[in-house]
Amino acid sequence: MEIFVSGEGRKELAPNLIGLDYTFKAKEKTYEKAVEIGTKIVADYLQFLIGEGFDKREFKTSSMRVSEASTYDGKTKKYIKDGYLFVQEASIEFDYDLKRMAKIIEATSKLKTPPTYKIVFDIKDKAQMEDEIVTLAVLDAKHKAENIAKAMGKQIKECKRVEYSANARGFSGHYDMMECRMMSKESSAQNIEQVFVPEDIVLTKSVNCVFDA
Repeated sequence: MEIFVSGEGRKELAPNLIGLDYTFKAKEKTYEKAVEIGTKIVADYLQFLIGEGFDKREFKTSSMRVSEASTYDGKTKKYIKDGYLFVQEASIEFDYDLKRMAKIIEATSKLKTPPTYKIVFDIKDKAQMEDEIVTLAVLDAKHKAENIAKAMGKQIKECKRVEYSANARGFSGHYDMMECRMMSKESSAQNIEQVFVPEDIVLTKSVNCVFDA
């Protein structure tokens, strides 16, 4: 007799990494001006981060584009050209430290042209935990197979087949995220720090096993 079971490995971990994903924007009448102003905004913010103790190599750009902007004219019911829009997306990561994060957010809120950003709480080195979680998934599958066999008055013998895809489910992270544009001049690091209480991150892997009984 064959017993088909699915096992799951699961771990809940407190975050030990903070990521800030930025979006910088600048809208100008000409392409050249959009590039000039946009790159200056990014460069100025990079200097601000360096002043906060970051290395410029930690500031990672994921995309940059300049596109023709348009606005909708309600009278003509058509989109009309309205200059050019510069957009650059970048990010930084650092060890979990709410005080440092709050300080960066407070200082960013007081800049003349602050970027929008998303805060991501995460954990480092998730890939290194994969073997351990997969082992838990196999043990869970075996336990389920043993219970099924016992209910039928049998015992499991060996695992004939294991189906596992590294990308089937991957890691399921429950991240506490917030997208913000901190414009208030009264933002304080202390108040910001008290707002963020990230939940644990859940890492899961699953396997399908076939046991003889």
